[in-house]
Amino acid sequence: MRVLITGGTGFVGSFIVKKLIEKNHEVLLLTRNTENAIKKFGESVTAIEWKNYYEVLDLSLYGKIDSVINLMGENIGNKRWSNEQKKEIYNSRVDATDTIIKSLKKSNIRVESFISTSASGYYGSNNKTHDESSSAGDDYLSKVCQGWEEVVTVNKDEYERFTILRVGMVLGKGGAMDKM
Repeated sequence: MRVLITGGTGFVGSFIVKKLIEKNHEVLLLTRNTENAIKKFGESVTAIEWKNYYEVLDLSLYGKIDSVINLMGENIGNKRWSNEQKKEIYNSRVDATDTIIKSLKKSNIRVESFISTSASGYYGSNNKTHDESSSAGDDYLSKVCQGWEEVVTVNKDEYERFTILRVGMVLGKGGAMDKM
């Protein structure tokens, strides 16, 4: 299987890329830094430079793509949330996901599956228990998640099936645990 992955050099993405390689899948890795990607994974990935997430790519250059795993997004814990940083958090998820879908359309590629992350922030900041039927919150992160999910959902005719994963804080060595 040929998998296009965004956010593949991040905390969660690195783990997923390693697992895909282990299972002998071909990995196409969209990245801002191809050198870093090659250093991290060697020649077992095809690193595709994508520095501007408004750049619609011609993905047909890379052959058939079976699946997309979309993990991209500015790390929300790296900087203070200035208005500029909040815009980057939003655009690096919503606009960038939209551009990936536009790239698939432009390239006449219809993937079997489109897997996209979102976040438990969809439900807002509260101490309630939630499930998939719970309504969205109305704070900043909730609005980011709603926009991110909407881009995937509105374009559902572009893939055989799609999955949106609402991920909570991921704890592990080298990630949020180190900061805490």
